[in-house]
Amino acid sequence: MEYAGNDFIQRLLAEESEATKGFFGHYSVLVKAKALAGGLSWEDAEEISQETLIRVLQAIKANQGLDDPQKLGAFVHATARNVIAHYRRQGRKHFGPSGKPAAQPDVEAHSEDYSPERQLWNGEFRQQCDRILSLLRPRYREFLSDCYVQGLDRKALCLKWKISAVNSRVLHHRALKAFARKAEQMGVLGDLLDMMRNRPD
Repeated sequence: MEYAGNDFIQRLLAEESEATKGFFGHYSVLVKAKALAGGLSWEDAEEISQETLIRVLQAIKANQGLDDPQKLGAFVHATARNVIAHYRRQGRKHFGPSGKPAAQPDVEAHSEDYSPERQLWNGEFRQQCDRILSLLRPRYREFLSDCYVQGLDRKALCLKWKISAVNSRVLHHRALKAFARKAEQMGVLGDLLDMMRNRPD
């Protein structure tokens, strides 16, 4: 299959499953290689690849094609450069001048809303979660904080992180998976699940 040209672009516009699968399979390898060559991790490269290819597809659909269908590869590479540059800028925001993770905002609980038992549960549960969050990658830590501490909805998350709704779900899933994996490594995953099941009303 040729992964460029007007015929291929039209098949993408028609949302043919074979063309879409071929597009992601072919170009994800190239984008990942570009990210890895820039010193990023494999995990970062996967996120960048997904965001890049989703943006490219959205642009093709929004414009009903490309001005030069033969230059699809060049368009993917240009989009990848922009995504990688944004990813690096976003990553630097997670660190202070010393290179250490920036302090997380202290969000106070509304004590009048809960019983003493619930307040005690909140404190214990949050202490456990904070321990795990402190060991996660800054990107995951801040995303989960935005979701569960700041309470940002999907639209607000996409605006803040400048990512698509699809990629925000991917990032959300990976952050939760990393959280669960770290909790399991620390031997506290079972305790957290028990706490959640036995939360005071």
